[in-house]
Amino acid sequence: MNMNKDIENFCDGIWQKAKGFLNTEGHAYPVYFVLHGSEVEVVPGIFKDDMEKEALGHAVTALAKKLKANAVAHISEAWAVSPSEGDRDKEDVLERTLGDKRISEHPGKYEMLMLTCMLRTGKTYFRSATIIRSGDEVTLIDEKPMTYYDHVESYMIQPWGKRKKKKRR
Repeated sequence: MNMNKDIENFCDGIWQKAKGFLNTEGHAYPVYFVLHGSEVEVVPGIFKDDMEKEALGHAVTALAKKLKANAVAHISEAWAVSPSEGDRDKEDVLERTLGDKRISEHPGKYEMLMLTCMLRTGKTYFRSATIIRSGDEVTLIDEKPMTYYDHVESYMIQPWGKRKKKKRR
């Protein structure tokens, strides 16, 4: 059994389900999947404010550590801002354009569907697409294939290391 290929296939299944929910329900609800051994724990990503969102991240991190998880996947809709020429990274964009505002308040924001899957090895799978809404119609454009990173830090979950401190916005 090739664990990475199994996880990649699992992530593809999550992606297809989320796209289906977008088409039928108009939303892809945030969900965490904690993969351990041959089992999967599903954690709904329900929160009403930033404090609950951060607490949820701590809870998923603790669960992954307790279960000695092989991977933690997260799928959700999110707001994003594109970098301009000269921006080194997302933080440059946020500091230059947002100030004290949230990304959802940025005039150049766009909505996206994103899947992140962090493996115990530190490798991370990432996939995204831009969401276009028109009335009740939802369309995905600019769908990116699964991309692999050697290591990605997340302020939401970091089951195999320290969580990155989130700058308050």
